[in-house]
Amino acid sequence: MKLDWRAVEEADYKEYIKNLRSIQCPEETIRDIIIADVNKLYASKFKSARPAQPAKERKYWEADTVSYQYRSRSPEQREEEKLRRDLEKEKRELLEELLGIDYSAELAKSNMWNANTMDQQLSFLSEEKRQAIKDVQKKWQKEMQAFYETTEPGEPWTPEQQKKQKELMKRQEAEIAQLLSPQEKEEYDLRVSNTSAGVRNDLAAFEPSEAEFKRMFQLRKAFDEKFTDYVSDPDDEEGQKKWSQAYSALQKEFTDGLDPARKAEFELARSYGYRELVGLTKAFDVPRKSAKKVYEMKSTVEKEAMRLRNDRTLTDEQRKTALKAIRVETEKALTEALGDKALRSYKSNQDYWIRNLGR
Repeated sequence: MKLDWRAVEEADYKEYIKNLRSIQCPEETIRDIIIADVNKLYASKFKSARPAQPAKERKYWEADTVSYQYRSRSPEQREEEKLRRDLEKEKRELLEELLGIDYSAELAKSNMWNANTMDQQLSFLSEEKRQAIKDVQKKWQKEMQAFYETTEPGEPWTPEQQKKQKELMKRQEAEIAQLLSPQEKEEYDLRVSNTSAGVRNDLAAFEPSEAEFKRMFQLRKAFDEKFTDYVSDPDDEEGQKKWSQAYSALQKEFTDGLDPARKAEFELARSYGYRELVGLTKAFDVPRKSAKKVYEMKSTVEKEAMRLRNDRTLTDEQRKTALKAIRVETEKALTEALGDKALRSYKSNQDYWIRNLGR
C-alpha cells in the first residue's frame, strides 16, 4: 500500500505523533520529524517577532567582545537575546513534553539563531556568492565534525590531530578562494579568516582604527604563513621557543609604527586585568575611561595597603583601622566609576583584591 503522509499529518503534535506511531514509524524517526517541525515553527515565530533586516556592513577591525567574562551588547541585541531565550524555553518545554527527551543534547542541531552573523561578515559580496560560501562552509563543517568525533573530549590534541585540523581548514579556504576574485578574497580574509580573528582578539582592548587593524593584519598574516605548519607540541621546546620569539617580534614591529601615546595604550591593552575592565565597561555601557581609572586605582590602593602592612610603627589595631578605611573608600570610588550594576558584576568575578584590602 502506498503511504500517503497527508493521512498522518496533524496540526496537533500529540495527534501527529499518535498517527506516526499508528503506521509503525520508528521512534527515532518520529523524534527527528517532530524536532525538525518544531524547530521550523519556532524559527518562523522568531522571524515574525524580529523581521529580517538588510545585512549591515560590519567594521571588521572591531572586536565583538573584549573579554570572555563581559560581553558587550547593544539594547537591540539584548532585546533579541531575551526573545531567543523565551522562545528557546518554550520550544524546549514543548519538545520535552511531546517526546520525553533531554533537549539540551539536541539544541546544537538547531541553527535558527545564527543566520545573520555570516551575512554581516559577507555583506560586501553579492547574495549569490554569500550563499555559495555558506554552502562550502556547511560542507566542511560536516568534515570537521567527523574529525572532532575522533578526538577525546577534554583531552589536548596531539600534533597529528592539530595537523589534520590545519589541513581541513586549508582545503576549505582553497575551495572558497576559487569562488572569489583576488580583491574579494582579500576582503574575505580581513573579515572571516583565522588571521583576522587572531588580530581582533589581540587588539580588542586597544580598539584599533581600520588602518591600524590592516597594518597588524598584514604583519600577522606574514607571521601565520611562516608558522603555517607549526603545531603546539610540549616536547618540541625549540619550536615553541621560535614561535614565542617571533610573536614577540611581531608585537614590537607593530608598536614601532605607533606614536608614543598609542604605543602606551597598546601596552596597557595587553594587560589581562585591563582587558577585563574594558569588557566590563562595554557590557554595561560605562564610559571607557572608567576602565583605566579602575585599573590604576587597583594598583595604587594595593601598593598603599602593602605599605601599611609593612609599617612597623603602627599597632595592629591602627593597621586594621587604616586598611578598613582604604577598602571603604575604594568601594565608594568603584561605585562612582562603574555604577552599581557593573560593580556587582565585577565583584562577582574580581572581588578578591577588594576583599584583601581590609586584611
